[in-house]
Amino acid sequence: MSTRNKKKRIFAAILIIGDEILSGRTQDANTSFLAKWLNERGVQLKEVRIIPDNLNTIVTSVNLLRKKYDYLFTTAETYRKLSSVGRLNNLFVRKFAQKPR
Repeated sequence: MSTRNKKKRIFAAILIIGDEILSGRTQDANTSFLAKWLNERGVQLKEVRIIPDNLNTIVTSVNLLRKKYDYLFTTAETYRKLSSVGRLNNLFVRKFAQKPR
């Protein structure tokens, strides 16, 4: 058996957060760049999801995708979403800081 066949397959998802993407006001340029970059590193992109700027939707999507894939990448217009991203970050810090290893 070759070494390549013994390697664990690594899967990823991209979560795009933005009403501006969903409305068509802004065109996504991150997906193709990130998909190529991941592929060059042996990570197979399995899912891309675009969601609105809604904290509950963001949290639900992040929780679902992080359980399903090895890596989850998020993209957003950060300057508009600092409060939502900050709240989401606080959720991760609390959850993972308490999780035993």
